[in-house]
Amino acid sequence: ELMQKPEMMKQAKAARASSIASTSDSEADTDSECPLFWYRVETFTSPSARNCHSATLLPNQCLLLFGGFGGSRWYQDVAVFDTESFEWSPLQAKGSPPSPRYAHSSCLIDEKLYFFGGYGGDDGWLNDLHVLDISVKP
Repeated sequence: ELMQKPEMMKQAKAARASSIASTSDSEADTDSECPLFWYRVETFTSPSARNCHSATLLPNQCLLLFGGFGGSRWYQDVAVFDTESFEWSPLQAKGSPPSPRYAHSSCLIDEKLYFFGGYGGDDGWLNDLHVLDISVKP
């Protein structure tokens, strides 16, 4: 069963406390200076496995994932991860999306997400620029 965010945070804090308690004094001193703690988020659905994609934090605290490479396939899909509900959703946008690519860059400026270049398989290295306007609401 998928845990809700508050429960996940409680368990993460408990695991961190347990980890600190089981370390030596010198390790604990170093660890107490670092407030960071890793934990895995379990979701019901997620995008296909890939690398060299872009992931951009949007103003609504959602993470937008675009493109990437998955073994033998270049992607051009867009997925959004809601950091409150821990759910992935595919995103459909109007207009012409960039061709499939990986190793591209992205940058959010105001309500426009810019994507530049990357590698597109048979198309080779790309130098095109695309904009996804996130101010337009469905």
